[in-house]
Amino acid sequence: RKRVVEDILTVKCPKCAQAFVDFDGCFALQCGRCGCGFCAWCGKHCDKDAHAHVGKCLFSQARGNLFGSLKQFDAALKRRRVRDLRHFLRGVDAGMREPIVEALNRDLKDLG
Repeated sequence: RKRVVEDILTVKCPKCAQAFVDFDGCFALQCGRCGCGFCAWCGKHCDKDAHAHVGKCLFSQARGNLFGSLKQFDAALKRRRVRDLRHFLRGVDAGMREPIVEALNRDLKDLG
Protein backbone atom coordinates (compact mmCIF):
# COMPACT_ATOMS: atom_id res chain seq x y z
CA ARG A 1 0.00 0.00 0.00
CA LYS A 2 2.73 2.45 1.01
CA ARG A 3 4.62 2.02 -2.28
CA VAL A 4 1.49 2.70 -4.38
CA VAL A 5 0.52 5.75 -2.33
CA GLU A 6 4.02 7.22 -2.41
CA ASP A 7 5.05 6.25 -5.95
CA ILE A 8 1.77 6.42 -7.89
CA LEU A 9 -0.83 8.46 -6.03
CA THR A 10 1.46 11.27 -4.82
CA VAL A 11 2.47 13.90 -7.36
CA LYS A 12 6.20 14.32 -7.03
CA CYS A 13 9.29 15.52 -8.78
CA PRO A 14 10.63 12.84 -11.16
CA LYS A 15 14.21 13.75 -10.23
CA CYS A 16 14.31 14.13 -6.43
CA ALA A 17 10.87 12.72 -5.43
CA GLN A 18 9.84 15.87 -3.53
CA ALA A 19 6.04 15.92 -3.19
CA PHE A 20 4.42 18.60 -5.33
CA VAL A 21 1.49 20.55 -3.91
CA ASP A 22 1.32 23.94 -5.67
CA PHE A 23 -0.43 24.41 -8.99
CA ASP A 24 -0.40 27.95 -10.39
CA GLY A 25 -2.16 27.30 -13.69
CA CYS A 26 0.91 26.42 -15.77
CA PHE A 27 1.33 22.77 -16.74
CA ALA A 28 5.11 23.23 -16.95
CA LEU A 29 5.88 22.43 -13.31
CA GLN A 30 9.12 23.14 -11.50
CA CYS A 31 10.34 21.44 -8.35
CA GLY A 32 10.92 23.82 -5.47
CA ARG A 33 13.71 21.63 -4.11
CA CYS A 34 15.92 20.73 -7.07
CA GLY A 35 14.61 22.98 -9.87
CA CYS A 36 13.67 20.08 -12.15
CA GLY A 37 11.11 20.97 -14.82
CA PHE A 38 8.39 18.39 -15.45
CA CYS A 39 5.08 18.05 -17.24
CA ALA A 40 1.81 18.11 -15.29
CA TRP A 41 0.05 16.17 -18.06
CA CYS A 42 2.36 13.14 -18.18
CA GLY A 43 5.00 13.61 -15.47
CA LYS A 44 7.94 13.64 -17.88
CA HIS A 45 11.27 14.95 -16.54
CA CYS A 46 12.29 17.86 -18.77
CA ASP A 47 15.56 19.03 -17.18
CA LYS A 48 15.19 22.67 -16.05
CA ASP A 49 12.31 23.77 -18.32
CA ALA A 50 9.20 21.81 -19.31
CA HIS A 51 7.51 24.54 -21.38
CA ALA A 52 8.52 23.17 -24.81
CA HIS A 53 7.36 19.67 -23.91
CA VAL A 54 4.05 20.78 -22.34
CA GLY A 55 3.05 22.60 -25.53
CA LYS A 56 3.22 19.37 -27.51
CA CYS A 57 2.58 16.71 -24.83
CA LEU A 58 0.55 13.81 -26.21
CA PHE A 59 -1.45 13.63 -22.97
CA SER A 60 -2.43 17.31 -23.08
CA GLN A 61 -6.12 18.16 -23.21
CA ALA A 62 -5.21 21.63 -24.53
CA ARG A 63 -2.36 20.99 -26.98
CA GLY A 64 -0.32 24.10 -27.67
CA ASN A 65 -1.52 25.81 -24.48
CA LEU A 66 0.71 25.83 -21.40
CA PHE A 67 -2.03 26.89 -19.01
CA GLY A 68 -5.13 25.21 -17.66
CA SER A 69 -7.55 25.20 -14.79
CA LEU A 70 -7.27 23.38 -11.49
CA LYS A 71 -10.08 21.13 -12.74
CA GLN A 72 -7.97 20.16 -15.79
CA PHE A 73 -4.94 19.62 -13.55
CA ASP A 74 -6.91 17.34 -11.22
CA ALA A 75 -8.35 15.42 -14.18
CA ALA A 76 -4.86 14.99 -15.70
CA LEU A 77 -3.53 13.66 -12.39
CA LYS A 78 -6.44 11.26 -12.10
CA ARG A 79 -5.79 9.88 -15.61
CA ARG A 80 -2.07 9.56 -14.86
CA ARG A 81 -2.70 7.81 -11.55
CA VAL A 82 -5.13 5.34 -13.12
CA ARG A 83 -2.68 4.62 -15.97
CA ASP A 84 0.25 4.15 -13.59
CA LEU A 85 -1.76 2.00 -11.18
CA ARG A 86 -2.93 -0.28 -14.01
CA HIS A 87 0.66 -0.60 -15.20
CA PHE A 88 1.82 -1.46 -11.67
CA LEU A 89 -0.95 -4.04 -11.14
CA ARG A 90 -0.13 -5.80 -14.43
CA GLY A 91 3.29 -6.58 -12.95
CA VAL A 92 1.84 -8.03 -9.72
CA ASP A 93 0.95 -11.69 -9.27
CA ALA A 94 -2.74 -12.12 -10.17
CA GLY A 95 -3.55 -13.50 -6.73
CA MET A 96 -2.19 -10.35 -5.06
CA ARG A 97 -4.02 -7.76 -7.18
CA GLU A 98 -7.36 -7.91 -5.36
CA PRO A 99 -5.83 -7.71 -1.84
CA ILE A 100 -3.69 -4.75 -2.94
CA VAL A 101 -6.66 -2.89 -4.41
CA GLU A 102 -8.70 -3.68 -1.30
CA ALA A 103 -5.95 -2.29 0.96
CA LEU A 104 -5.95 0.86 -1.18
CA ASN A 105 -9.74 1.22 -1.24
CA ARG A 106 -9.80 4.42 0.81
CA ASP A 107 -6.92 5.94 -1.17
CA LEU A 108 -8.51 5.09 -4.52
CA LYS A 109 -11.97 6.57 -3.86
CA ASP A 110 -11.29 9.71 -5.90
CA LEU A 111 -10.09 7.67 -8.91
CA GLY A 112 -13.52 6.15 -9.47
